[in-house]
Amino acid sequence: MSHVHRTFIGIDPGKKGAIAVITDGHLYEVRCLAEFSCSELLDFIEGHCGNKTFINIEKVHSRPLDGRKSVFSFGKGYGKLLAICEIAISHTPMHPIDEEGVMKVASGAIVRVPPAVWKKKVLGKGKHDKQDSINKAKELYPDVNLKRTPRCRVDDDNMAEAILIAYYGYKLWEEANNENN
Repeated sequence: MSHVHRTFIGIDPGKKGAIAVITDGHLYEVRCLAEFSCSELLDFIEGHCGNKTFINIEKVHSRPLDGRKSVFSFGKGYGKLLAICEIAISHTPMHPIDEEGVMKVASGAIVRVPPAVWKKKVLGKGKHDKQDSINKAKELYPDVNLKRTPRCRVDDDNMAEAILIAYYGYKLWEEANNENN
């Protein structure tokens, strides 16, 4: 029986957002969303999609004090991300029958997860600031580079949170898999 790789893509949306890829618990890549055009992002996600791919995207909403223009702009960007993810998952090759001969209905999933949910699971209860996300990402993956560019001096919390959002998906799958054994 061959091993099926499970890939978890984490997306922290927004103007300074980031995307991370974890395969079988190992951090494969983390990049800033600003590096990509829409088609490049689609190619990137499709390049990491396999038989079992789960895209975890932070479920965000506007705040009462946000201006109309920024809310519209943010919503437009978030909708674009969701559409790109849907297209990427739908282009993933389907493997209709698994090792036990059971019909599969989907090759992956897109999970919209609220910040409070993934933060509680990954960081624990209580209030957490951006530095807590950076510290946890470095604890999980000590060799990770969280600098947006080679010239940056400070670690980027958006990159850290993209990693933690992907890690959240991985931990959920791992726990569900352990309960079924």
